[in-house]
Amino acid sequence: IVLGCSHIYNAKGEGLKYKLSKVENPLFDHKKNPYLTYDEAFKLGVTIRELFMQSMNELPQRVVIHKKTPFKQDEIKGITDALKRAGIVNVDLVEINVEDSFRFMSQKINYGNMETDGFPLSRGTCIQIAPYQALLWTHGIVPSIRNINYKYYAGGRSIPAPLKIVKHYGKGDLYTIANEILGFTKM
Repeated sequence: IVLGCSHIYNAKGEGLKYKLSKVENPLFDHKKNPYLTYDEAFKLGVTIRELFMQSMNELPQRVVIHKKTPFKQDEIKGITDALKRAGIVNVDLVEINVEDSFRFMSQKINYGNMETDGFPLSRGTCIQIAPYQALLWTHGIVPSIRNINYKYYAGGRSIPAPLKIVKHYGKGDLYTIANEILGFTKM
């Protein structure tokens, strides 16, 4: 199993670096998803520190890690312990997946009645569904550049599925995390 540490950059998007490393002793859940041991997670935290120092000549004030599977306690502890040793305490660990079971259509009020207007939700719509969970639409309608009264949807006639965001660790609020993810979709 190879772990990719990528998209290391500052708040301005500068200093992108990639590093691949082999995971020596992964743990597997009942679905055969790999997870890091405490030691492997600690090594990942050290790698993040090293990559930042190499590309920026300084340590970050905040680290955000995204992955598609939940963060296990050993992963959380290993990553945060490694970063805390360098003085980095502002860490957010976020799980991101497509939530195929939700498809929403936009509605409008027409003479006091709610009507579906035939378009999906706006790109950037975010709905908090639990204290540490939200749905984020990274595809959807946007205002037309030709006429602000028209809507544009690059997806044609399909109804986009949202991303499900689950914050497993950190003090960052879901609004900030959702905005950052939305920004990634245009990189």
